[in-house]
Amino acid sequence: MKGILFKPEMHQAIREGKKTVTRRIMKPQPHIERGVMRWQPRKGIDINIDDHSDLAIPYARYQVGEVVYIKEAYCLECYGDCFPCYKPEDEDCDFVYWHCPLMMPEKYARAFIQILDVRPERLQEITEEEAIKEGCRLIARTIQAFELKPYPHYTEPERPFTYRDHFIGLWDAINGEGDFTLNKWVFRYEFKLVKR
Repeated sequence: MKGILFKPEMHQAIREGKKTVTRRIMKPQPHIERGVMRWQPRKGIDINIDDHSDLAIPYARYQVGEVVYIKEAYCLECYGDCFPCYKPEDEDCDFVYWHCPLMMPEKYARAFIQILDVRPERLQEITEEEAIKEGCRLIARTIQAFELKPYPHYTEPERPFTYRDHFIGLWDAINGEGDFTLNKWVFRYEFKLVKR
């Protein structure tokens, strides 16, 4: 089974049902060739992604109907049997050696999602409604906003802070400052939390 990584605050949003969509960078990125946006996910495959973006769906990492486990930082407490503790809920775990979430095996996962929809799109197509589905909040002018800080694109104090602004700040915090402005192609995954 494949795993997927989210920031810790997004784990909570998923568990609360506030995050039901995620966007992941399409690799490799499409490129313009003779005036046409082309995508070559594998050798010998060449898709005109502007006109036929649906042809890219079979090459997405996650497919509709697939169940994926959520990777997160964990530690193991062993008193006869080993059981996992998770950040940040169990930060007072006695044995505090947090394992990297990238290496988390499926057997220690506590949350699973099922992919409901997959589609390719340009990153900047995200709307306010989609940012809400991404689990974003309105946090401007709060302590959390100053802690997360990186909203350099938000330079209009007369304009209200939006869910989309929060998404842009999170995206740039994860992928590097200014990455949102590159308007990369992404796969948009819609999902639901499932029990295992």
